[in-house]
Parts: sequence; structure tokens; C-alpha cells
Amino acid sequence: MDRQIYTAGFSMCHAGHADGNETTPRLAGQQIDYLKKTIRRYRDRTGERIYEPMSASTTDLKEAEIQALAAYLSSLKYARLCQLQMLVSDAAKLPPKA
Repeated sequence: MDRQIYTAGFSMCHAGHADGNETTPRLAGQQIDYLKKTIRRYRDRTGERIYEPMSASTTDLKEAEIQALAAYLSSLKYARLCQLQMLVSDAAKLPPKA
């Protein structure tokens, strides 16, 4: 259910792995409480950030769906960070320059 909610309502803007891009925030790996609070604010149109596409995507979400979606997004690894960590690890294995 959680991945389906994300894929149906958010992956188009936030990317397939929830990494975001230059204009759309990363959701992957965010703290679960932050995600729940933010999703509720968009759904309820409260808070300082009101963005109609997000409000439309969250308007029908029930509390259980918000919980599941936030848990799913929080569990995702931030792919760019993982790639960077792999590069650093690989670089550490190279012999020192003469």
C-alpha cells in the first residue's frame, strides 16, 4: 500500500526513488515525524507551504495512509548519498599518488 500511494501520487515529481531534483525536495530518508507533519499540512492546507499539486495529491489520504507513506519514505535510502559513499569508499582503496 505504501509504495503504491507514493507511485500513484508523488513519484512523478519527486522521482522514482524519492530523491527529488533541483526544484523538488527529497523525501527519501527523511524523518518519519517530519514527513507525517508535512503531508498533513499539505492535505489540510495549513502551515506556510501551500502548493496546489501537493494538496491535490494528499487531499484524499486517510491517517493510516499517511502513516504508511511516511514510514515507506523514511525507510528509503537517499540514493545520491549512497552513491557518494560508494565513490569515497572506492577512492580509499586506490593506491596513493606518487
